[in-house]
Amino acid sequence: MTTETIKIEIELDGKTLTLAHSSQAVITISDASDGLAPAMAAVSRLNLAMMALVINAGAGLKGDDARSTARAVAGSNLVELSGKLSEYLAALCNGGKPFKVGA
Repeated sequence: MTTETIKIEIELDGKTLTLAHSSQAVITISDASDGLAPAMAAVSRLNLAMMALVINAGAGLKGDDARSTARAVAGSNLVELSGKLSEYLAALCNGGKPFKVGA
């Protein structure tokens, strides 16, 4: 049995970013949205600010890189990006392991 945590790759503004599990990412996202479930709901509603926050937290972006994320999200395929962010958030809820329905 593997204990490896999830890593989700996304394409944003021509760059590949890797969203990784970390306790800091979980705390940041949870604190900003009053829990992970509301964050998942916001991402499914295509809330650009929450999508950017999840990306920044998951990729560990700060400063200028973090400030440019919302604009990059706005110019992306939001439906595809939402699916990947939802997968990432579900893994965070599962201790960083991929969430599999019926497994």
